[in-house]
Amino acid sequence: MIGLIFSFIFNNPFHSERFLLLFHINLFIFLKKMFLLSLSSLKLCNFAEKF
Repeated sequence: MIGLIFSFIFNNPFHSERFLLLFHINLFIFLKKMFLLSLSSLKLCNFAEKF
């Protein structure tokens, strides 16, 4: 993920649609993972408050 961002910045590949597609797919997957992680941590906190 981080490597993709660095290569995106240094190569500036606006001509490469395939690269941009991969970049956005990876970004979406990364954001989805972070969202699910935050959701699961919220559920754990709510579960802990019941006891």
